[in-house]
Amino acid sequence: MLWQEERRQWLSEAGVDPCEPDWRQDFERLDESKRREFSRKFSAKLEAHLDAGHGACVLRDPTNARIVADSLHHFDGIRYRLGEYVVMPNHVHVIVGGIPRDRMLKQVEGWKRYTARLINELLGQKGRFWQDESFDHLVRNAEAHQKFRRYLAGNPFKAGLHGGYLLHMGPGPVNESS
Repeated sequence: MLWQEERRQWLSEAGVDPCEPDWRQDFERLDESKRREFSRKFSAKLEAHLDAGHGACVLRDPTNARIVADSLHHFDGIRYRLGEYVVMPNHVHVIVGGIPRDRMLKQVEGWKRYTARLINELLGQKGRFWQDESFDHLVRNAEAHQKFRRYLAGNPFKAGLHGGYLLHMGPGPVNESS
C-alpha cells in the first residue's frame, strides 16, 4: 500500500531503518516533535487500514480476545492503572495511566510477547503475531481523556462491526460482543 511505502520513506529520511529489528529504539531517540509528526501523518492511515479488517482477525475469536484482556488486567494496580480498552478483531486500543512512557513501551512489548506466545500456541503456529507499531498519545487533561474514551468506544462501530470485539469501559464488568 502507498501509505506503508510513505511511512518507510519518512522513517528512512529521519535516520531510522524500518527494516532493522530494533528500529523502534532508534525511533524513540528522535525528538518529540518528529515522533508527533510521524503519529499525525501515519496513525490515521494505519487505523483506517486496520478498521477495514485487513489481516487474519484472530482476535474476533472470544478465546483469543480474552487472552489479551486478561493480560491487560494482570498488572492493573501494580505496574499501571488500566483504563478503557477495546480488543478489535485485528488490533487493540487501551488507555493506561500511572506509568512513565519508557516503562509503558516495555509493558506494551511484554503484552505483545506474552499474548503472541499463547495465541500462536492455540492456533498451532509460530512467528510474528503483532505488528511492531504501537501509537501512544499523551493524555494531558480530562477533555483529552474524554476524547480518547469516545474514540475507543466508537471504534467498533466506525469499523462496521456488529460483534467480534471485546469492550471494557473503565472500572466494572467487561462487556463482550460476539
